[in-house]
Amino acid sequence: MQWTWFSFLGWSAETIIGTPLVISGDNITPELKNERALVIMNHRTRLDWVFLLGFWLREFRLWNFRAIVKDDLKYMLPFGWPMQLAGFIFLARNWEQDRSYLHQVLGHLGQTEYPAQLLVFPEGTDKTETTTARSNAYAAKEGLKKLDYLLHPRKTGFVYIVNQMRSYRNIDAIYDLTMGFQDRIPQSEKSFFIHNDKIGMPSAVHLHFKRYDINNLPTDETELGNWLQNLWYEKDERLAKFYQDPSPSFKQENGEPSVHIPKESSTTVLGSQVFGVGIWALLTMTCIYWLSNSFYFWYTVVGWVVLQGITYKFGIDKLELKFHYREHLEKKK
Repeated sequence: MQWTWFSFLGWSAETIIGTPLVISGDNITPELKNERALVIMNHRTRLDWVFLLGFWLREFRLWNFRAIVKDDLKYMLPFGWPMQLAGFIFLARNWEQDRSYLHQVLGHLGQTEYPAQLLVFPEGTDKTETTTARSNAYAAKEGLKKLDYLLHPRKTGFVYIVNQMRSYRNIDAIYDLTMGFQDRIPQSEKSFFIHNDKIGMPSAVHLHFKRYDINNLPTDETELGNWLQNLWYEKDERLAKFYQDPSPSFKQENGEPSVHIPKESSTTVLGSQVFGVGIWALLTMTCIYWLSNSFYFWYTVVGWVVLQGITYKFGIDKLELKFHYREHLEKKK
């Protein structure tokens, strides 16, 4: 049921709110929709992942979509439980603490040969005045070029993730996504409900894809980190051209197809979208009805308390890991 929730989010952004997705760059669909990939994207706002869900829904990719997000989201209702049940990876943004957890969860995905398309934001957080100032200070200290539209990426975590996925032969490619917003940038959840000169949803969201075969990328850790840094310079230039254009759009680059799968491809999943939204609405009405009965009311309350207790104790997402390693140890005996 967690995917019904994500389907509803992705579907509502484009269909109900009316913010279309404009896709350009390398055509990674439909023949590559099942390949194992690490997805990296600029983290401009707190809402950009919602639009990405819309594309993954359109292309039947949600079933193997996972994301690496900050640990705080685990405790946020109503998003936390679906994220945990979907196997999202929650990081405390403390490398010493996160490294051990990443080792376990990436090992789990590798040993089970799960063909995940794993989203990670190399910038670590969304772009705000505070995070931009912090990024600029880091650039000055390290002698890096200033970025106008991005934060400098965190290379250590990225390199570790790639190497771990490589060690289990569980990665075919890296998808580099550049997201741009037309008219306005929806910085926070207020944009869902307010529309004025400063706040609101954009008239379109543009997604530019670049696919990099893992076999063509450096294996040396330093070189791989430099590759990511240079990629971010290229991405910053791409965004500069996008936002400086009176009619923003990502331009065709060398080797990219001139024709990409259009929005009309979403009609192929319209039935499943409507079904998912219908099921979600039915479940909501059923729960409201049940809550009118005192037994189900207290059953629901207890269930929420138990789920939140598990969340705060170690996380619903880590139950799968515990069962996996217990089974793994038993097989070794």
